[in-house]
Amino acid sequence: MQKSKLYNTTKLKSYRKNNVTMRTDYPYDLAISDLREFLARRVTHSNVLSEFQEELDSSLKRKTVPMRFIFEKFIKYTNEHKQFVPYTKDEEDMIDDLFHFWG
Repeated sequence: MQKSKLYNTTKLKSYRKNNVTMRTDYPYDLAISDLREFLARRVTHSNVLSEFQEELDSSLKRKTVPMRFIFEKFIKYTNEHKQFVPYTKDEEDMIDDLFHFWG
């Protein structure tokens, strides 16, 4: 059984360059969906997760991704709660793509 990717790449445009698949877009709705999944796995305090979800809900209405705000809030949360679990390769790729398109 093949492990599924962390984030949804089925609707994303991409091209090959030097044997590497490069993405040409990262639509806001897919980015927000990926962030929801990531935060649901990483944030263990329901009140903080609720704050993230509210920000993502309003971002969905604005059709934008506040990547820097989310990242800064997430780093603050992990520092305050001593949650220093390393990112998986899929999570690193997702974060890189989010910063590239939305950072």
